Amino acid sequence: MVSAPAIETIADAAEAVREGLPVRFRLSSPASDEQMERWGDQFELWFEDGEEGEIVITGGAGGDSPNITLEASSQAANWSAKLLIGLCRNAQGGYHPPRGRRWIPDLSWLCDETLAKLTESQRRGVYWPVAPDFVLEVVSPSQRLSQQQEKMRGWIAAEVRLGMLISPDDELVELYHADGSVETFHRPGAISCDPVMPGFTMTFERIWR
Repeated sequence: MVSAPAIETIADAAEAVREGLPVRFRLSSPASDEQMERWGDQFELWFEDGEEGEIVITGGAGGDSPNITLEASSQAANWSAKLLIGLCRNAQGGYHPPRGRRWIPDLSWLCDETLAKLTESQRRGVYWPVAPDFVLEVVSPSQRLSQQQEKMRGWIAAEVRLGMLISPDDELVELYHADGSVETFHRPGAISCDPVMPGFTMTFERIWR
C-alpha cells in the first residue's frame, strides 16, 4: 500500500488506485460519512479509515478473493434466509461503529437485535453506525496478512462479536472472538460460527479447490 505524498485531490488518489495498489490519503480536515459515501459512488471505489486521520482507498480485490468472498457470502446468506435470522451484507455495506473506524468488510452479518438499533434513515446510508455481529475479511493479493490481522483486532475492539479472516495464499483461517482470543486453522474443512450465528458452519471445500 502506498502513501502517495504527491497526491493532492481525491480524484488523483482514485486514479492512482486504478493504476495499482491501494492508496493511503490524508486530508486537511476530517471527512464526514456523507462525503465518504459520495466519493464511493462517484469513483466506484471503497473508502475506509486508516491510521490517525488517513483515508484508505481500494479498488477490486483481485486473485481468488472475489470468488472466496462470493462463496462465503452465499453460505451465510442462505443460512440467514432459511432460518429468518438477521441480515447479511456484502462489500457494498460499511460501518462506522461508536468505538471503531469506518470500514467495509467483505462480508458481515447482523442479528435482529442489532438491526433494531438502526433507524430507517440510517439503514439507507453506506456506513451504518453500529458494529455488526460477524465480519469476514479475505486477504487479497494487494494486502498484507499483518494489515488484515490488525484490522480484525480493530473490529473486535469495536465490539464485533466474531470475526473470520481467510488468507488464500497461506490456506489459513483465523477466528477472532469477542474476548480477544484467536483460533488459527490451516486448510480447515469446516468452522462453526456458533453461538454468534446459531447453527451456522462455514464449509471450505469449494474455497480451497
